[in-house]
Amino acid sequence: MMAAPRYVYVLALATTLSFSPTALAQDLDWGVYKDELHGCRLEYPLALFTRDPEEPGEPQRFSSEDESTYFRIMGAENIAKWTTSDIKEKYLRADMPGNVIYERTKREFLVLSGYRDETIFYTKVAVSDDQHTACILDITYPRSRKKEFDRIVTRMSHTFEVAR
Repeated sequence: MMAAPRYVYVLALATTLSFSPTALAQDLDWGVYKDELHGCRLEYPLALFTRDPEEPGEPQRFSSEDESTYFRIMGAENIAKWTTSDIKEKYLRADMPGNVIYERTKREFLVLSGYRDETIFYTKVAVSDDQHTACILDITYPRSRKKEFDRIVTRMSHTFEVAR
């Protein structure tokens, strides 16, 4: 008779661990989004995001159950062949909403992250080797979910690329 309560306890513990913030990123099922036109590629957690209907000329949006949690992805021709440093300068000079608290610029990508009111934004721009294509990823989520999303956003960022 002791087996049933112990089984229930183990099941409850396993359920708790599978949804804990530290286990979340690696335990989720991940899908792949690939833009065939520009080659933008990204892995994202299928349980958290649903692909919204496409809007011509707009970034592809993936929404969560929570209205303030979503990401957008878009590819574009880099006709001016801007470098990631050029893109950063234009972004930071523009009157963009939010407070940038983190930035990282490499030859092949740019990351800007910060706060907009009660949300966190994470924007990554990846540029193709020949600088003809740029892919833009913008993730938004509530500050209250920062701990949970840190690992998810890190994994998404590491898989984001211009895959030609």
